Amino acid sequence: MEQTPAMRIRKLHAGSFGCLRDLTVDLEPLTVFVGPNDSGKSTLLRALATLAAASRLPLGWRDVFPSPQSLLAQTFDGRSDAVRLGLAGDLGASGFEYDVEVSAALGYSAIKSEHVRLSDVRVDRADTKFTFLAQGGKEKTKDVPDGVHPLLHRDYLLAGALRADQEVADTLRALSPLLSAVRTMSSYSLRPESLRLPTGPGTSLFSDGSGLSAALANLLLNDRDAAERLEKALCEVMPQVRRLGLSQQAGAAGGLQYDFELVTRSGARVPGVNISDGVLLYIGYLYLALGPNPASVLLVEEPETGIHFGLLKSVMKLFRDLSTGAHGGPPTQVILTTHSPMLLNLVEPEEIRIVERGDDGATKVSRFSDAPGLAKLLDYQGPGEIWVNQGEEYLTRRSASHS
Repeated sequence: MEQTPAMRIRKLHAGSFGCLRDLTVDLEPLTVFVGPNDSGKSTLLRALATLAAASRLPLGWRDVFPSPQSLLAQTFDGRSDAVRLGLAGDLGASGFEYDVEVSAALGYSAIKSEHVRLSDVRVDRADTKFTFLAQGGKEKTKDVPDGVHPLLHRDYLLAGALRADQEVADTLRALSPLLSAVRTMSSYSLRPESLRLPTGPGTSLFSDGSGLSAALANLLLNDRDAAERLEKALCEVMPQVRRLGLSQQAGAAGGLQYDFELVTRSGARVPGVNISDGVLLYIGYLYLALGPNPASVLLVEEPETGIHFGLLKSVMKLFRDLSTGAHGGPPTQVILTTHSPMLLNLVEPEEIRIVERGDDGATKVSRFSDAPGLAKLLDYQGPGEIWVNQGEEYLTRRSASHS
């Protein structure tokens, strides 16, 4: 199976999406959003997760926004009839752009306009028409099969009316690597109480961490190489652990459920219910970094929660290695939110984005590295101390050279 090239999002744009009124944000291979509660950090991650969901769910945008009211509730002022989301960056050696506007004006959630470009292949949608610009520059117009599936959706690769035209079909196939990358952007906010739950065979890892037992069981039973990589990384940080273990039990409905356990060097077996919160969280992050089918872009809410600073350094090394491809395979872009000055001390100033609300209630994002006098402050403080001591208001003031 051919491997999808690494996706690197350089810019995210959102218009009338939650508190993101009209915002474009630059992103790094590893980016950290920091700011007060209700500043828009989670909404930035949700914008990316929403694009992924629309490309993955059976009914596309109809599943994302099942009713006009659900779409309107997500707009900036609650009265706009459309949201806009867009990405620009690189997929392997090729540049890409993707923009979509989704409206409830027709009485249901439908795509009003859409643009996708990958290298020299381009498709534009305006209401009921597609315009394809294929390799070689030949342009062709087709009717849109429906208004709810985005171009970056597997159903368009299968749509009979489009596949019947060979040039159009070839154009859609040329976009399939971008589809694969967008649909595998994944968002997580791991919770210990979810991570330790026994789960049945075949269960996926959900955004809160439930399903981890089944995911680890799949590795231990079917992918020993991956399981050994994860166990090795765990034992390097926790030398008292020898390996992961697995137990089976009957579920409430009578079906089989898996529970994982830690086998210590003394031979003791510690079931999931007795594993500490911090260790559970670290195992969850190990799985995200070293497990099968890694995300193209990994979105994580507040990874410092429940983690001791010593272990947080190991978590951030995992994310750093993941973002550079040090674990093997294509790099995975990592985007985090945080309230932790200690976490900020573990990343570069260029990777930090300060998030705040303006007087109009709209989210604003500033680069930490643009703060006035930052180089002098960094002589005797880390980014975390600067954030705590100086505050967002100081950090978001631009020096004369950046104004």
